[in-house]
Amino acid sequence: MDPITHVAIGAGVFALSGGDISLAEPALIGCIAGSVAPDLDIAAKVYNDYYYLKHHRGSSHSFAGILLISFCIAAVLSFFYSSSFFSLFVWTSVGGFTHILFDFLNSYGAQLLWPFSRKKYSLSLLKIFDMVIVLLAVSAIIYGKGPVFIKGVITAALGLYLVLLGVMRSLAKQKVSGFFKEAKSIKVLPSFLGFFDWDFVVMSQKHAVVGRADLLRDRVIISERLYKPHKKETEKFSNNRAAGFFKEFTPIYHVKVKKRKDMTEVLYTDLRYRTKNSFMHHATAVFNPKGALVECIFHPFNKNKRVPF
Repeated sequence: MDPITHVAIGAGVFALSGGDISLAEPALIGCIAGSVAPDLDIAAKVYNDYYYLKHHRGSSHSFAGILLISFCIAAVLSFFYSSSFFSLFVWTSVGGFTHILFDFLNSYGAQLLWPFSRKKYSLSLLKIFDMVIVLLAVSAIIYGKGPVFIKGVITAALGLYLVLLGVMRSLAKQKVSGFFKEAKSIKVLPSFLGFFDWDFVVMSQKHAVVGRADLLRDRVIISERLYKPHKKETEKFSNNRAAGFFKEFTPIYHVKVKKRKDMTEVLYTDLRYRTKNSFMHHATAVFNPKGALVECIFHPFNKNKRVPF
């Protein structure tokens, strides 16, 4: 999620505990610092977008990473405040864990179990920015010193909202499943287009179908139908830098093979995110006639952008 949301959530959780919302409160500073620190991996963007996206939501978004980051932040804060190191460590960890929890709830996911696994875990419930979550976090900050009943209402509202999203996602999946009888797998993700809209990616034997389920109007809209190469052909190009990166980067991608006289070009496409009429992230691997990898290019955010790797 975005940094402002993470700060609001961290401060909101601290406020609900009864803590003072004041810059003179070291535990609050620790909680807020912990809630934004995992996204400091954006520093990798200085190198290039490939390096950034390859490592974003990696080690810094794991349980082990949060404990290490919290230890470092608490150690620094303990030099400036009289609070105990343990108290600062606990509140910084709380902020960090709220960060990876809410990143786990959106479709990008996080490598929660690093270093034991590089798999990104995701519930695909929340958008990158969710106004309801922000409003609930701000309410927690405002009414943190209020009656226990108000705090309970805010907490219950968050739980009910997440349950509602889970029910909507389930309904969207049922609708898509009924529409595509031949589906081997269905992935449903929150859509940027509206509250009642859910994006989907359907994998069948021959096609990958991308579209949107509109629960309000009770309809399924197909945006694109992509032909899937033969399994043997896909496996032939599954062991190279581009394929390895995409397997780690996204759980849902498409492979397109273009054969020419002097080369074979393989395009890998992340099917999760679309802007207007095109997908956001791609990678291209170029092979010579002997099957040796000649070039790998990442196309982040735009197919026309080229980052060799």
